[in-house]
Amino acid sequence: MNSEFRSLFLALGLSLLAAGWADWPKWRGPAGNGISPEPGTLSAWPAEEGPRVLWRAEVHTGFSGLAVGGGRVFTLGNSNDWDVVTALDAASGQPVWQFRYPARLDPNLYEGGPGAMPTLEGDRLYTLSKWGDLFCFEAATGRVLWSRHLTNDAGIALPYWGLASAPLVLGDRLFVNAGRSGLALDKRDGALLWASTNGLNGYSACVPYDHRGTPALALLAHREAVGVAQADGRLLWSKRWFTQYDMNCPDPLPVAGGLLLSGYKRTAELLQFEANGPVTRWQSPGLSTHLSPGVVWEHHLYTYVGDAERSGAFVCANLLTGDIRWRQDNVPPGSVIAAGGHLLLLEGKGRLILVRPDPAGYRELARAQILPEGRAWTPPSFSKGVLYARNARGQVVAVALPWTPRQEARPRLEIQRADNALEVFWTAESLDWTLEQYLPARPEPGWHTPADGSGELTPGRYRTLPVEAAAWFRLRQP
Repeated sequence: MNSEFRSLFLALGLSLLAAGWADWPKWRGPAGNGISPEPGTLSAWPAEEGPRVLWRAEVHTGFSGLAVGGGRVFTLGNSNDWDVVTALDAASGQPVWQFRYPARLDPNLYEGGPGAMPTLEGDRLYTLSKWGDLFCFEAATGRVLWSRHLTNDAGIALPYWGLASAPLVLGDRLFVNAGRSGLALDKRDGALLWASTNGLNGYSACVPYDHRGTPALALLAHREAVGVAQADGRLLWSKRWFTQYDMNCPDPLPVAGGLLLSGYKRTAELLQFEANGPVTRWQSPGLSTHLSPGVVWEHHLYTYVGDAERSGAFVCANLLTGDIRWRQDNVPPGSVIAAGGHLLLLEGKGRLILVRPDPAGYRELARAQILPEGRAWTPPSFSKGVLYARNARGQVVAVALPWTPRQEARPRLEIQRADNALEVFWTAESLDWTLEQYLPARPEPGWHTPADGSGELTPGRYRTLPVEAAAWFRLRQP
């Protein structure tokens, strides 16, 4: 998202996005792409002091990400074979509430514990254990609103490392990568809508995309990549996708009108979808990601490659061709997010690095050890200039980055329901601003002016056709 744009965001899911647009309420952030939409800029921190530590906390063993919203930080850990859902105060790190349920730690070639990040949506929090314990909480209090056990209630079999992907909320549905090709529940009461029980899941998230006009989900199963219809779970395509030790972890990435597949010790492929199925557009042996899928920035992918247990590399790849533009070797692989026009790298041993994205070469601006030496595979989260990170032992840190927010003159943008459509209005003084729409399931993700045939666009007003629940709108002025 270009930093020079002055933007106003509204998320339309039959209601306005309840979690603030400056929060990080779900896996890979508000837009699901690892990029913070907050307007502002990051600067390098002092080399000796590092970024200012606001607080530290303990949340038990695991790899669950940190969902940030409503002044809270939510995550999971495991203590003495009990999973613990913890809500921390975002300003102080003090516990607000906790909820425990029995679950084995299972340190299977790693520390063990839960791996799925919580999902905060409105006033509800959704969590998933590696064993299939799915909970819906009242986010403010921790009161359980409903729960399901996916192995018992949906007949799901578990692979070697269980379930690891964050629940995905789209409209009134909750999607989980479980079984061969996922399952869907009603987010309001947990009622099972559809499920696939004839296989095993992989460990990627469910990624929304548009499959030739059909709202779909892409995900990695045990030994294949699949696409399914959101409405009924119908299998749209599948592709054999073997990785060493069956570690199908990195999310499929919607890029360049297709999907980028990557995996542990295997060649990456960019798929495009024709009438008769997926076609490989290019292959890239240098894009062998293990855990984090990376960040797409201006037609380039910035990501870690190699073995997360050993020395790897941080690379920049051209998404039009798959060519590696540059490679920074001998670094402990980790994860990457973006904020304020910069990349934030969290190395697997707890070191934070600030990098300027540049296809011409690696541009490091600052680095600091923010977590004790240990396994830091969990991607960090960013909200209001603060970065939140954790390691496998459950040590959490909140650090204030040198962040300069950009103050925006925000025109008034309103929404109302009109029959089966939505009408968006903006004020006369902002008629020179351009309305743009973001559909996560679109083949080419990003912000676009509403296309012909998608609705009626006139100065100061846009009336949609029946709109996808996950649509966002913004006003932009260059």
